[in-house]
Amino acid sequence: MATDIDEKLLDEILTGLEKARSWTPRTIAKLESLIHSEDEFALFRINPIRFADEKKVSEAEAIDLFLHATRLGLFQMDWRIIFALYVSAAQRLPWTTTCR
Repeated sequence: MATDIDEKLLDEILTGLEKARSWTPRTIAKLESLIHSEDEFALFRINPIRFADEKKVSEAEAIDLFLHATRLGLFQMDWRIIFALYVSAAQRLPWTTTCR
């Protein structure tokens, strides 16, 4: 399912991103291309580290890009950190087998 995009608002936000700091060439264009090419669920699950790897942008710059984009209202960011120890412990609990 393609996402309906308010192009005027997107342009305003991308202009704000361009002014936020000095980006390596084409970083903003890569983000815009991603926004236009992904479906709504893929954008909901976007990962700045994966974006950096796939688009050949440094991880630090990608994180900075997404933080600035979030501040400007383009994304809402939620950090979810899962510790291997907790996942391992949860898998051993008897009631978790019924939830799979």
